[in-house]
Amino acid sequence: MKALFLRLVSGSVRRHLMLGVALVHAVMMTVFVFDITQRERASLHQQAVDQSRSLAEILAINSLPWVLTNDLVGLQETVDGMRAYPDIRYVMVVDPGGRVLAHGDRSVVGLYLSDSESRRMLSASPYPLLLQSTSTVSDVAAPVMASGRLVGWARVGLNLETIIAAQKHIVRQGILYALIAIAVGSLLALFIGHHLTRGLKALERVAEKVKAGERGLRASVVNQDEVGRLAEGFNAMLHALEARETELDASRAQLAQSEERFALAMAGASDGLWDWDLVTNTVYYSPRWKSMIGHAPDEIGNSPDEWSTRLHPDDATRVRAEAEAYLRGERPRYESVFRFRHRNGGYLWILARGAATRDAQGQALRFTGTHVDISTQKALENQIHEARERAEVTLAAIGDGVLVTDHQGHITYLNAVAEQLTGWTSAEANGVHSIEIIQLLNEDSGEVVENPIEQCRRQHSVIKGASNTLLVTNQGRRIAIEHSVAPIFSDENRLSGLVMVFRDVTEKRAMTRDLARQLSHDALTGLASRIAFEARIEALVADAHASGLTHTLLYLDLDQFKIVNDTCGHAAGDQMLKLLSQHMRAQMRSSDMFARLGGDEFGVLLEACPLSVATRTAEKLIDAVREFRFAWADKQFQVGVSIGVVALDADCESASDALSAADVACYAAKDAGRNRLHVYSASDYTSATRHMELHMAAQLRSALQENRFSLFGQVIRPIGLGATPARSLEHHEVLLRMRDEAGQPVPPGAFIPAAERYGLMPEIDRWVIHNALRMAAETRAEAHVSLAINLSGLSLLDTTLPAYIREQLSLTGVDPTRLCFEITETAAIAHLTTAVAFIREMRALGCSFALDDFGAGMSSFTYLKNLPVDYLKIDGAFVKDIVDDPLDHTFVETINRIGQAMGMKTVAEFVESDAILECLREIGVDYVQGYGIGQPRPLQEICESYRPAPAMSKQA
Repeated sequence: MKALFLRLVSGSVRRHLMLGVALVHAVMMTVFVFDITQRERASLHQQAVDQSRSLAEILAINSLPWVLTNDLVGLQETVDGMRAYPDIRYVMVVDPGGRVLAHGDRSVVGLYLSDSESRRMLSASPYPLLLQSTSTVSDVAAPVMASGRLVGWARVGLNLETIIAAQKHIVRQGILYALIAIAVGSLLALFIGHHLTRGLKALERVAEKVKAGERGLRASVVNQDEVGRLAEGFNAMLHALEARETELDASRAQLAQSEERFALAMAGASDGLWDWDLVTNTVYYSPRWKSMIGHAPDEIGNSPDEWSTRLHPDDATRVRAEAEAYLRGERPRYESVFRFRHRNGGYLWILARGAATRDAQGQALRFTGTHVDISTQKALENQIHEARERAEVTLAAIGDGVLVTDHQGHITYLNAVAEQLTGWTSAEANGVHSIEIIQLLNEDSGEVVENPIEQCRRQHSVIKGASNTLLVTNQGRRIAIEHSVAPIFSDENRLSGLVMVFRDVTEKRAMTRDLARQLSHDALTGLASRIAFEARIEALVADAHASGLTHTLLYLDLDQFKIVNDTCGHAAGDQMLKLLSQHMRAQMRSSDMFARLGGDEFGVLLEACPLSVATRTAEKLIDAVREFRFAWADKQFQVGVSIGVVALDADCESASDALSAADVACYAAKDAGRNRLHVYSASDYTSATRHMELHMAAQLRSALQENRFSLFGQVIRPIGLGATPARSLEHHEVLLRMRDEAGQPVPPGAFIPAAERYGLMPEIDRWVIHNALRMAAETRAEAHVSLAINLSGLSLLDTTLPAYIREQLSLTGVDPTRLCFEITETAAIAHLTTAVAFIREMRALGCSFALDDFGAGMSSFTYLKNLPVDYLKIDGAFVKDIVDDPLDHTFVETINRIGQAMGMKTVAEFVESDAILECLREIGVDYVQGYGIGQPRPLQEICESYRPAPAMSKQA
């Protein structure tokens, strides 16, 4: 049975097809017959149930009167009458307690039903069918009801044997019909399968004959269906295979002839021969091949494993990959060196060479080659390599670069130092001519120096290099070197190679140059040094005395340069000096001497140049510096230059006098407003400027003593209020005014610079603080008047000022939150550390701070992050032209955005018109100040307007 099943499920396609169709048909017929049988059985059962239900209902109706009257005789007659109905097995009437009142079998009357039978009737739905699958009785109980009250049960049981017999008959017929249908379907499937697969059978017969070795056969094509197309493809394949075999037969014949000739040629050779037939995967190993590894001819078979298993484990993967790559056509020729195991367990060094025979498609058919024992050669190479390694280790330990060439000048070795100096690795340089690697230049002239290796080859003597030689590396760098080249001679006194030894002396040579340059040049900018500059002044002064010619000295001092150093560091300042010095040098004649005299101070010597021409050159320099912009990271800086001009003529005594005069003139240029020049004049300096400064200093001292200062206040309002006063929000900047002895006002611009120069501002600032707080103390506390007091840079350096301010606040009782100090951008940057400390101390007390004139140099945004100020006052120079100048508008907008982003309130000065006010409102400035908002008024008058009203008397 098992063999039959295996035969059915295996074998031909036609058998599978017929078996599959039969199985599908059998399953479908079985399901169909089973469904019909089940339907018939259900119908017969339902008829029995309906009949039982009707009889039980009739019995319940007929039994009701007798049960109600308790007439058991009449009830028994009714039951007996019902018992005569055909197929009835039993009839009974039972009271609700389970006692049988009447029964077809009279002997049962009066008995009680079992508890389970009683419960089944009492819990059943009306007319329940109590029929099990194995039962032959249809049993239905009907309730006997009176006025909705249960008085008993009528129960009828029918005999189902007739119905069961009919059901069995239906099942037998269904099975018979299913078997007949399955048989007919299987025969039909057999016929159709045989008809449809006869072409496959014919194709199978042809394939079996071809497999047995017959040739020239072809499958017949019956129909142009799938089987027909398969037969055509099979025939085409047979044709191609026969053509291929014909080609192979011809190739085999040629190979046989080649093998015969090759065997004769190799018989007298000492190389081991191997011949691998890739078609049969067999290898022929020659007797010499076997004896080479210590084996007799009969000890080695013809498997490729005889070769691959003898490879050294460290070489096996590489050697197999090389052979496979050649056979795939990825390598033009096959040659490999590897270790091969000898019979005694040792290894030989083998040189393998081979070639493949390929068909027309390039497929390798045969792989033939030789093995040559090169163990002796390898041993010699190892000895040479060890000696070379020892030499290289020795050379690597040398601190100098060592380069070795052959007798023709081709590189054979570079030690590590030579690799570092030339930029070539020893592997890269191997075989390259020394001319390509050793390229030398004269350091002074920049001309190419003859290759010392070639020079040594020609002269056969040691060559010492010059002391000013530069080596050009592979990356284009130039390195100062000291070098020598020596020849190497063989035993026959023939040149066999050359050795070049060289060392990097860049640092040593640079130190020598630096020592020389430091005396004459500035290390940062490369300009002439102060020593060289003073020496040249002495020479020109002597020439002026001797020849009567006039030369000119320019003394340059950069303005606002310290901001660059403080903001971005000295690296940025140094870079700016380099670039700016180059920019200024372009404005001069080539014969003019340009020198750096100090940090941001420069000097220019204009030979044979009168003052009229020199001043034009100075003006060009001022313009050039003014136009120069320096960018560092995300910041941009602009500096100015003040120039003192001094004539070097017969009246000039010495270089020191000339430089002193130039310094004075430069100082005068700075005092005049910076970014300008001043021609030195002894009378001008002594009789005018000096006298005026001293006179102003004296006036300041007397003004302090005589109390000739006064305070004014200018309102600062929120932008949303415009010019409309709002008492609860008023802020005022305290302005200082001064009168001379005649009572005439002196402009702040005239006395404040002198006060700062002569150190009088700290005392003046204390006077302002004392008097401003005294006036503020007279105002109402609830008025919220805020006073902004300006502090000078010198006051920020006064370490006792915070204590003085606390003392004044304590004496006057003024709330510190009503006091704001204004410091200028320049003062804050010049004294950054002290300013930050002062601000933090006062803010801890409750005072606020404003940074005044911000943006004048556009160079202090970095400082702004470190200054904990509350208000940022935008320089009025930008605000006054904001309506007409887009650049000023951009500056104001940028400063406002940055200040607000840092949590500061912004204040715009010089607001003198409604147009400016509207523009500032669009930008979003917080506060405004200027003549368009409010004119300065005496501070006393402002404070009096906030005084409490006098108390009214009771009589009033």
